[in-house]
Amino acid sequence: MALHVVERPPLEAGPANGSLVVLVHGSLDRASSFRRVAARLPDATVITYDRRGYAGSVEVSPTPVFERQVDDFLEVLGGRPVVGVGHSLGGDVVLRAAQRQPDLVTVAMVFEPPQPWLRSALRSNGPVFEAKWITVPVVCGYGSRSRPHHKEGTRSLAAALPHGELHCIDGSTHGAHLSHPGAFARLIRRALARDPGPSDQPESAP
Repeated sequence: MALHVVERPPLEAGPANGSLVVLVHGSLDRASSFRRVAARLPDATVITYDRRGYAGSVEVSPTPVFERQVDDFLEVLGGRPVVGVGHSLGGDVVLRAAQRQPDLVTVAMVFEPPQPWLRSALRSNGPVFEAKWITVPVVCGYGSRSRPHHKEGTRSLAAALPHGELHCIDGSTHGAHLSHPGAFARLIRRALARDPGPSDQPESAP
């Protein structure tokens, strides 16, 4: 059983025409939650997909193995370089994929990706990505009204990344893609502006 994937070609010409953006949803969510964000990127090719066990991919067996989620994401790319965008747990998927395949995830935008290993009680679980090994540009976003651990974790991430930048969506909580789709889309456009293109892609990291 295949994942439910939707690919929308550019609806109009513009600066992002020809760019490929893949949006990855978090836990207890679905790809359709990005509908209003995607509508604000009419000049890019936008791919959304339901992660295994969710919505249109509900028949695809969930997995406790995080790397399988990353494999799914890379399979959706079909070997094409993309701007990877992840909300919450989707951000972890995108960042790990960028660490594994920076030739395919050439730039990323993540919004409040969870990093439970930063909290002492959960450090034994180990990280799912290593910020220092993510060599591509990463735009990191958080909401001004989000919970403290979301804000602090995102700030720490942006500081630890070799090419990270930090932005706050004023007035938003964790669900900024739903409550502030325009501001969320603007962060994606910041990532699009930092896309190095196929001629300047970094080598794969561990």
